[in-house]
Amino acid sequence: MLIWFLPVFLLFLMIGLPVFFGLLAAPGILLWLNGQERDITLLYRNVYNGMDSFPLM
Repeated sequence: MLIWFLPVFLLFLMIGLPVFFGLLAAPGILLWLNGQERDITLLYRNVYNGMDSFPLM
């Protein structure tokens, strides 16, 4: 799965998607394609919790 993350992420950047959404959408799509939908909720929860982290701002 990791080998597909970079090409998908770069594709999103080339079409003009902001980096934040690219970092969110690329792993989300890959998890969905692998049939791991339950992990998508963990992905969104970690992104939401990461917004409260000052070093990530």
